[in-house]
Amino acid sequence: MIGIFYGIFDWVEIVLNLIEAIAIIISIITFFYLMFNRFSVGMRKILSPLGLGWFNRIKVLFICRKSQNKKRFFIEYALLKTQGVPLIGKEWKYLISSFKSFYSEKEEETIYTAKNVSALNNASFSQAVQRYFDYFNLPKVKRAFGIEDNLSFIMQIKIEEVYFMPTCLLNGLLTFFDENWEEFIKQYVSTAYSEDSEHVHKLMSDELFYTFNWLLWGPSYEIEYRNGLWGGLCQMSYGDESISIPAIADTTKTTLEEGRDTSVAIRLRDKFIEGENKKDGRYGFLASAYVRIYDEIPFYKTFEKEINPHNAYFYEKIKKDELPYGIKVEDFSPITNYKTHKYYATAYVWVLFIEEADEHDPFKPEKCVAFYEHTNIADNQTYNFLVDSVIRKSLFHFKRIYESGEYKERKYRFLLAMNDRIADKLKEKYMLEMSKDTDFARHLKSHISFETKFTPTTIFQGFDEFFKPSKETNVTEVSVKDKKSLSYLGEFYTDIYIDVFKDKDERETFDNLLDYLSLSDKNEGKDYIYHIILVKDESGKVLGGSVFDYFVASNSAVIEFLAVREEKQSAGYGTLIYNEVLKILNRDANKYNHPQVDDIIIEINNPEYVEKGDPMKYLYFWNKLRYRRIEFDYVQPPLDEDKKEVRYLWLAHTSPKYQSEHHDYPYQDEINKETLFPILKDFFKYAFKIDNPVASPQYIEMYESVKKDKIKVTPIIK
Repeated sequence: MIGIFYGIFDWVEIVLNLIEAIAIIISIITFFYLMFNRFSVGMRKILSPLGLGWFNRIKVLFICRKSQNKKRFFIEYALLKTQGVPLIGKEWKYLISSFKSFYSEKEEETIYTAKNVSALNNASFSQAVQRYFDYFNLPKVKRAFGIEDNLSFIMQIKIEEVYFMPTCLLNGLLTFFDENWEEFIKQYVSTAYSEDSEHVHKLMSDELFYTFNWLLWGPSYEIEYRNGLWGGLCQMSYGDESISIPAIADTTKTTLEEGRDTSVAIRLRDKFIEGENKKDGRYGFLASAYVRIYDEIPFYKTFEKEINPHNAYFYEKIKKDELPYGIKVEDFSPITNYKTHKYYATAYVWVLFIEEADEHDPFKPEKCVAFYEHTNIADNQTYNFLVDSVIRKSLFHFKRIYESGEYKERKYRFLLAMNDRIADKLKEKYMLEMSKDTDFARHLKSHISFETKFTPTTIFQGFDEFFKPSKETNVTEVSVKDKKSLSYLGEFYTDIYIDVFKDKDERETFDNLLDYLSLSDKNEGKDYIYHIILVKDESGKVLGGSVFDYFVASNSAVIEFLAVREEKQSAGYGTLIYNEVLKILNRDANKYNHPQVDDIIIEINNPEYVEKGDPMKYLYFWNKLRYRRIEFDYVQPPLDEDKKEVRYLWLAHTSPKYQSEHHDYPYQDEINKETLFPILKDFFKYAFKIDNPVASPQYIEMYESVKKDKIKVTPIIK
């Protein structure tokens, strides 16, 4: 009997062990399924740069396992919650917990609430959303998730307070500070000091200043919205037009209002007109709104047939701005509480004239003069007061010219104003002034024209052309598999590189550059990536380039050199190349789940050893880009067996990671020894082909010379 019981127990134990083994196998299969399914890959690509670790990723995969849509909801929720800024593990734990209570099985009720539009208008959020669209636009992913061509967030966003305006904010000159600022300054100075053949048409520097200053932040312009071809384009603001975002009101979704089917766009247009027609009406109105984020280019294409031809320029403009997405207004509700009449939205109110020698003159941006005020356009009394102020300013200016004598015969034409109401008011005031029986009134009649001559598109496109770099450029990354790019590298090497590096001990051979490209290809990004990029003009002539390395282990980089043709220096090309370098390095970092590259080191010449050109110009360039000199004696190893080590170079450093975390003071005063030397170790190994870099005499000498854990970092230019 006891033997029978023992036999039963043995069988029970075998069955339990079998069940346990099956459970373990199922757990392992589930784990690998969760870790390596397509959504896991997407979540890693999109959210790992924001600090989402594998443990929390598994947790999310389990929570969202039953619904494809729920997975997308989580990513969108995380992007909006983090604003594209990395979180630590505890913060992710809290975010995941909050998502559980946020998500509703009735997905139409799962709506994210943001206080204002600033939540949709910052660089880190934009970069994160770009990763979202890059992934979900992949054909296999779109099929897996059942996504149609016009990709958008699946989740609707409610903005509690938004000030709608029927305007389009144009990018100001300041947005191109990093890209082309040298060119702008050069344009301003050369234009201000240009000499026309006739003294009366010599440019006045104060007029040029007015116009450049008006363009600095970027003015808003009222688009044509009163007819059926409006297309729904508007501006959503939070307090100031610099904190605003372009949006398009839905032209298809209709609701029954006052006995008629009305789209969101028509309702929005009616609200604008209502304010316009009231005696004390405000410009724009305060509302809460429901919006959705769309993939930019396909989104704008859907509205092309509905666009008023007068507004086409502005649609093209916002398609090319820095935001990688479009915003659709799907519904809105005007706010009628105490804030309605106290809310503010500031913007330029302005009028624009042009000086012309002859009525057949083409449009010349440098001949324009703008008069403007920065005002609270949501306060009707302040708005009207400052519109009057702008008009008085213009009259005062023309009276001053009339009384100056030497410029008395200059003629001007009115071009346009921020909106038609300002233009009508301006003309009314001028007609009143011209009706007076004075010499100045008679002078105005013969020297100021109000006949329309140029369209808004002609005017704004004219400014765009005026501030473009002298030639269009394109960037080429050199590859040993691309013979065309290798021929460009040859041009760069002979025309630019050799001229920059006079000392043969500091100069790589052309064969070495090709060898490094081949070795990097063989490494396949496991340890490092070696880059050479070149910038060419529209004719294919190489203007400059850079060689730089990304190191995987330290998420860092070294820029070996960056050079521009001598005759093209100080024209913005160096900054253009550097911005491209930074974009590629950050793209490399994203591949390895970092939001950006952590540290960048550059080799630069000690100005005492520069024999040709102005050494300070080169130092100013790197100083402007927030690089600081590392205060220790750097020794560059020999580039080849027949070359010597180099001891007159400086190392400089910047940290994009540090700068993203310290907006108030983005400059470091020291660098950790254990940050610098792992970068140098990889640099020696992969850029100098030294198998055991820590045993090289140059590495040992530098390492032993640094006695403290931290190395002082100082401004390049003191």
